[in-house]
Amino acid sequence: MSIMTAEKAGAKIVEWYSCVIAKSHDQAILLKEEVKQLLSEMKDNDKILAYYSLVEFRHDMLINRYNKNELQDDFQNIEHIAKIDNMLKYLYYFVSGCQ
Repeated sequence: MSIMTAEKAGAKIVEWYSCVIAKSHDQAILLKEEVKQLLSEMKDNDKILAYYSLVEFRHDMLINRYNKNELQDDFQNIEHIAKIDNMLKYLYYFVSGCQ
């Protein structure tokens, strides 16, 4: 089994995220499964795994159609983390749509 590179997995997550944003429900579900498979073949990379988690949350928003108040409460949870990498902050705000 070959090791998947973080770049290839990241590119597939971007593709998945594009489907989520476009509200392509069926395609998003298929790509999520592809991404999960790629991550299982990838050497651990904390940033890619964090990005996956954020996109997965956004995916769940699409699938479950959460109401806005519930989402705000869920996204507030990250604010209490004192030390967070700038890249992860960027990804958090990018995926959450917060300003």
